[in-house]
Amino acid sequence: MIKIVLFLATAAGLIHAQTVLYQCSIWGDPQLVQFPTNTLQSAQHSFCSFDGHAVLYRSKYVLISVRSARHGDLVLDFNIIFFNNASVPICTVNALEFITGERVCDTEIVIQKSSSTDINVQYKQAQFSIWIQRRSGNHYKITLFTTPAHINDGLTSGMCVQGCRSRSIQSLAMERTANMTDTQIVTSVLATKVCDLFISQSVNNFLRTTRSSPGFVEAVRQGCISDVTLTGDSRLAGEGIENIFADAIIQQGTVSVENISQLTTNISSVATQVVQQAEVETEKLVASATWPCQPDVPVLHDIGCESGNVTRDLSIFFNNARGVDPSSEMTAFARNQNGKTKSGNDINSLVRHTKDRSNCCPIFAQEICMTTTSDFVRYEWNCDGVLTNDKNFFGESEYCSLDDSERTLSTASMVTRWRTANRELANTENDCMCETMVKFSEALGRQTPLYKVWEL
Repeated sequence: MIKIVLFLATAAGLIHAQTVLYQCSIWGDPQLVQFPTNTLQSAQHSFCSFDGHAVLYRSKYVLISVRSARHGDLVLDFNIIFFNNASVPICTVNALEFITGERVCDTEIVIQKSSSTDINVQYKQAQFSIWIQRRSGNHYKITLFTTPAHINDGLTSGMCVQGCRSRSIQSLAMERTANMTDTQIVTSVLATKVCDLFISQSVNNFLRTTRSSPGFVEAVRQGCISDVTLTGDSRLAGEGIENIFADAIIQQGTVSVENISQLTTNISSVATQVVQQAEVETEKLVASATWPCQPDVPVLHDIGCESGNVTRDLSIFFNNARGVDPSSEMTAFARNQNGKTKSGNDINSLVRHTKDRSNCCPIFAQEICMTTTSDFVRYEWNCDGVLTNDKNFFGESEYCSLDDSERTLSTASMVTRWRTANRELANTENDCMCETMVKFSEALGRQTPLYKVWEL
């Protein structure tokens, strides 16, 4: 990978050090990584939401507007107007450039087609270059390159500088339809792993010796996770790879706007090879994934469904799903989740009251996939911690290490709900489980690695 970077830089004809260029890119659903304002500012990612037209970038010399579909899904059209020093329009660029040949609309502006799907436009006077890529389905990925001086000019504005109205990525989920394939469903669930695989294929080697701008890789990663989660399409995981390559190279301060066209051509070629390798690994990842149940199992029974979050997430694998919980408040909340099964059916949430066990230990049941009643296995334990099959509950031993108990207790619903409500504290030293285990450790004298389960 180090050789790749050197090849890209050499092939682009890079010579003397110049002012570092910054990039802004918009792609996919759409995902936006905007310009930083200085070399220390971390890259900002936004999951944009805008209807109709929006200004992507406006400066003294350039005005770029984009048009999206409903709720900001995909950039379907664009229009670019270039101005001279007197603010007089001198050139217009739009989607028709993919039909026409190369042209020069002003001595300072050069329009180049590196392929039937790639266009580069350079405006030397404005120290500005734009790379437009047409994707299948006739939507566009647009990447801008310019200098900090132009970005920080008081006249500069637009989403690339100011950001966009952003949708939350914390609770993203694929919109379920009857046409979904099992591969799409699994890919969506594994979006984070898929994106990490694509990015690691790209950066793990050469970024050890090549500087990238602060937070840029993570910004691309967040955009990737959003797109793959929503679509279940692993091809979208490769959208930001070219930008990672470009960022690593332009941060060396050896690229000018005149070099961008050759640079992007070489970047595309290398990124294609990297993406193909990552797609092979993704296929293996998806094929070997541990499914919660086989996709053709007809019914999911979630015993102790509580608020229905797990029922909703697992229901996409089944034609029918049923959640059972002793709390009427919980099942009422679960019904409002509006979950749908793979076949589009509603999830049934029922109330079942457990028997009074005279304040003994509660009945334990976890989410279970079953085809017949013989597949349903239920274990109960008494107040001495012994299961009905004469085995002990925790790891089939009456002793448990602190590490094992922490991993077990971390799956409890009250812990997961606390971490959801306190994301900034989760998995830190102030995490509720961390503080609890510290107290356990202190009570055990900090030296005892094991403790008897039911005596605490």
